[in-house]
Amino acid sequence: MKKKIILIALAAAMAFGATACEVSTDNDTEPIAKTGAVEKTKEENTVTTTTSSNTEGAVSLGNFIEKENYKFSFVDAKQYDEIKDPENEFLDATPTEGKKYLVLFFEVENISSEKQNVNMFYCKAYLDDYDIDQETILANPEGYEMLSGDLAPGKKLKGYVCYEVDPDWKKLEFTYTDGILDSDTTYDFVVTSDEVK
Repeated sequence: MKKKIILIALAAAMAFGATACEVSTDNDTEPIAKTGAVEKTKEENTVTTTTSSNTEGAVSLGNFIEKENYKFSFVDAKQYDEIKDPENEFLDATPTEGKKYLVLFFEVENISSEKQNVNMFYCKAYLDDYDIDQETILANPEGYEMLSGDLAPGKKLKGYVCYEVDPDWKKLEFTYTDGILDSDTTYDFVVTSDEVK
């Protein structure tokens, strides 16, 4: 009888132990980004990309990040003393005296199966490690509109983000967060002054 009780207790302990050791299949880690180089084609005014290995962290000018809902391509960055609108001179923009405009150009593709919204308010930037706000201008530099809009699955948009900078700036770090929570997916880019035309 004692053997039966011991065997039942042992079987119950093994069953409990097996349940306690069950492995969670939830994926709690940040998705790893697929990155690569952006190649501009002047004839077609389009962007093609070359995929490289998976990586994490900020991506430099001329490269892309692909994860979750978007493929974000960092197409170009330019500095301006003034931004002129080719269609309406009243939309021309001039930075504060002693400053320049730094404009980042992106192409965003919706790689999800649902409609997505690229929101200009989900952008954050640091210039030489200090928080910096976007500049709202009405001119459309290089024919790009502000980085914002609705995207159907498989569709793309071209957009810019503008900052007012000191002429001796060194590095700008830019992050687009796909949502308003800290836990949402981020797309991180970095550009240095020696890369900008």
